[in-house]
Amino acid sequence: MALGEQDSLSWIDLATEPTSPADFAAEPGISTRPMPNAALLYALREASEMRRLGETVLLVLLVLGEDGPAQSHPMALNAALSGLMQAGLEREARALAIEAAIAKGI
Repeated sequence: MALGEQDSLSWIDLATEPTSPADFAAEPGISTRPMPNAALLYALREASEMRRLGETVLLVLLVLGEDGPAQSHPMALNAALSGLMQAGLEREARALAIEAAIAKGI
């Protein structure tokens, strides 16, 4: 292990730590939707780069959250679309982008 680490970092353990809406800023012009968990973003990037399709799709769903693309943080939507594209799921990424755009009234 690098730098004397004892155990490898478990992204899933980090991703399942609870967060509360009070942890997020509510300033004008700033999204009040929760940012996606960094551990999930890293796991999604790794899964999509390695083209692990099932894991990529599962992580996309987790990153977007239970409200789906219409209510997700813009960073979450970007990560989801990028992950799908990286994994070779271009058609699915396009469908997700269209769904989000329609839901946001674009």
